[in-house]
Amino acid sequence: MRSIKPPMLLAIVISCSVGALAVLASASKPLDSIEWKIYDRYLGSSRGHAAPEDFVAISDGQGKGKSVGAKEAFDIVTLLEEFEVRGLVLEGSAFEGGAEGEELAALRQALPAIVDRETGDIKESVHALFGAIRAGTVAPKELGHYVDELAAMVDQGGERIKGAPGLEPNSSASPNPTLEGLDAALARLEAKDGYFFQLEPDRDGVLRRLLVARGGVDGVHPRSDLSAAMRRLGDPEPKLGRGKLVLAGARAAGGKETDLVIQLDAEGRALVEWPRPGSGKEPRRLELSELRRAIADEASLAAALESMGAEGLLVAEGAALPSRYGHARRLGEEAAAAGPSDARAAESARADWREARRAFFADAKAYFASGAESGLVAALEAEKARTGASEGRIALIDDRITRVEKAYAEARELLDGLVSRREALAKGLRGSLAFLSLAEGAAIPRTSLGGPADAPYAGAVLAASIISGTVPYALSRA
Repeated sequence: MRSIKPPMLLAIVISCSVGALAVLASASKPLDSIEWKIYDRYLGSSRGHAAPEDFVAISDGQGKGKSVGAKEAFDIVTLLEEFEVRGLVLEGSAFEGGAEGEELAALRQALPAIVDRETGDIKESVHALFGAIRAGTVAPKELGHYVDELAAMVDQGGERIKGAPGLEPNSSASPNPTLEGLDAALARLEAKDGYFFQLEPDRDGVLRRLLVARGGVDGVHPRSDLSAAMRRLGDPEPKLGRGKLVLAGARAAGGKETDLVIQLDAEGRALVEWPRPGSGKEPRRLELSELRRAIADEASLAAALESMGAEGLLVAEGAALPSRYGHARRLGEEAAAAGPSDARAAESARADWREARRAFFADAKAYFASGAESGLVAALEAEKARTGASEGRIALIDDRITRVEKAYAEARELLDGLVSRREALAKGLRGSLAFLSLAEGAAIPRTSLGGPADAPYAGAVLAASIISGTVPYALSRA
């Protein structure tokens, strides 16, 4: 019998030990820090396929972002739709607070003015009544009549407050254009809120496992990124069993149907192998701040064009820029309002909207690059040179020239940065499956490799590993 050399024996021992650790980890038996370090060293990083090229994880990446409201969520999703994102995976609520949060914020803003208006009239009447009593102009026998009138004013004021916009009964059911637009855009991108999004690191602070599915009376509820992976696998039926999740009838890249079995711990979590930085297997990342900056810069540009147009600072084709921007916005509203009943007409409307916006930004950049302000400045300089101009008039002309040059310089700088940012976003987003969280701000756990594991990145890694069949200890059976 051949003897086993010591190096080979050591390799066998390590392999068996690591395999045992993996079984213990998947069974949710508590491991101490040394055992986890051994697991991380030998099995905690991906050796499988790279994430699909169209996967992009969108977040702030550092846990320092801010949660968004419905309006900003709508703007972000609309921008993703403009850049033709093929699908969207929400790693969190569509926006923080839900419809109730939006309505509560509006109520807080409107209520003080409503109350002040109603109570002001009552205060004036009370003061007038007591002034009349002191002056002796109201007979004691008439006081009851005036008190009844005051009580009626209080009742009427209360009813008006209850009937104010946002305060009427069942106001939560009243239409909210922003929320309706957001829901419609999410539906077009086939985005669904998952049932859970939490990231729960192990006791040593490292994220190794993700909760992938929960069972309910109405069936199995997978997390949103697992749902995205399932769509890539032909929408297999999820079946949750003891210590496993079975994706029955999954179709791999070759088209052959298999049952994909994902081993789970006692809490329904699957181990995740994190790709090593620089390995080429990581999903692409995109900073959420880039989308926010593009939206903010566009709003600033629109305001600048409106101001310049009102002051007569836009000439020739530039004078039409504010109306062209408004026209593109209206096309977007019409495209968003197109119902799902006529998909071809709706897609044609969205194509018109995208083209109108593309042409607007291209023509606006060309206009400001042409130096159109030089004609305005030349005309003002000629007026200043005319004989008979007073010192006061000359000072006004100089101020006008300064305003023209400053307005054009600021608009040009803003537009150049915005167009460059939009081009980069279009290149990175077109045709992609975006994993997005709009509720940033919580502390982000670390992977066993030391990198941040925010929800979109973790979700993209999980989906990629399921699609490629490299989820740790996942088994395929024909």
